[in-house]
This record gives sequence, C-alpha cells and structure tokens, in this order.
Amino acid sequence: MKIRLLAMTGLVTAVLISPAIAGDGWYMGIGAGLDLGTGVRFVSPRTSPPSSISDKNSSDPIMTASFGYKWDIGLRTELEAVYAAPHHFTSATNPNNTNIPPFINNVVNSVGGSSSVISAGVNFLYDLPLSDKWSVTAGVGYGEGYSSMKATANISSTPSPTAGSPAPGAGTTTTASGALGFGTKMGLESQLIVGINYSIMPNLDVYIDGRRRSNEINRSLTTSFSQLAPI
Repeated sequence: MKIRLLAMTGLVTAVLISPAIAGDGWYMGIGAGLDLGTGVRFVSPRTSPPSSISDKNSSDPIMTASFGYKWDIGLRTELEAVYAAPHHFTSATNPNNTNIPPFINNVVNSVGGSSSVISAGVNFLYDLPLSDKWSVTAGVGYGEGYSSMKATANISSTPSPTAGSPAPGAGTTTTASGALGFGTKMGLESQLIVGINYSIMPNLDVYIDGRRRSNEINRSLTTSFSQLAPI
C-alpha cells in the first residue's frame, strides 16, 4: 500500500530580522504559527479498482527558521527549515467497501494515528513595496520532507461466494485490528507563499504569511494487513 500526505495549509506569523524594505543584504528569520492539515490518504493496489482510505487530521503548531539574502530590487532567496508538530487523525467509521481478489469484501471500521513532517528547502520570494513601511510578498519553495507515519485500523473481511468458485470460508466475517501503515519516508515538499510585511525599524520586519504546503510521499509503508499489502 502506498501513502500520500495530501497538501497541508498553514498560516505562519513570524518576526523577520532583515534589511529595510528598500534595502539589500543578509537576513535571518524565525516563525511560528498553525499548520492546518487537510488529511492523509492510504491507497491499496490490491483492490479492484484500486481504492483509498482518507482521513482529516488535526491542526497543530508549526515553526520555521530561515537564512537568506535580499537584493534591492525586491528579490529574496533563502534556506528554510520547518518543523510541524505531529498531526493526529481519526475516523470513528470509515465505510469503505473494497473487493480484494480472490473475492474478499473488506470493510474499514475505523482508522487512527499520527503523522509528522520535518522539511528543509529553498524559497524564492519577491517583495513589492507599498510604502516606506509596508510591502507584500509572493513566492515558491521546494525541498525535501521527512515524514513519519503511524496508522492503525480495524477491518472486517468477508470471503464471498462466486459462480463455480467460492472463496475459502465464504460468508464468514472476521474482524482484526492492526497497523494499517507505518514507517518514515522522504518525499518532495513544495509550497506557495503570499504575505504582508511591516518594517518596525531599518533592520527589523514583522510578517504574516499564508502558505499552501504539499508533501508527496507515494512510497510503500509496512502493514500488518496482508490482504491490503502493499500500502
């Protein structure tokens, strides 16, 4: 089974130590805010057609640290490290009915767990001055995300009879709980950034950013449900 961490959106507020809005030079920045997780999705190619299990995850703190250079034309390039606190996800009922060869009907009763991502990358930004104090920012970022995933599930499986070839144990339902998927993986991380900045003094700015962050894993995880593997 493969896992894909869907896009995560967050609002980051931070203090940015930098040259004046119209200046140039090296700067350092720190930030803290809220990461609004949009969810996780597990996919099993053993279903026909392939099916997925999705869950909404929690919104949790996020922290950033950056070091970069700003040109007087408004362009900025920076290295950034990001830590997002573990996101927890749960679903009391997740009625995904999936037929897995040879003719086994699986019902996912519940899914729960947590995921966390630590990432590092490069941002390319442009600051557009609005006045001596205010400016707006737009940019993109690319890097690598290190994801840790732990997910458990409760699944009921019922072999179903077929014409001329009934599956072993047809009609008998068994229910089991176990690890749906766990492991640590590296994947591409990208983000879109928009924000507004205010210059408190020549070398101190405060900014508020909104970011659309996406971490693409798409690699197999370890699972205790052999009928769904690989996940």
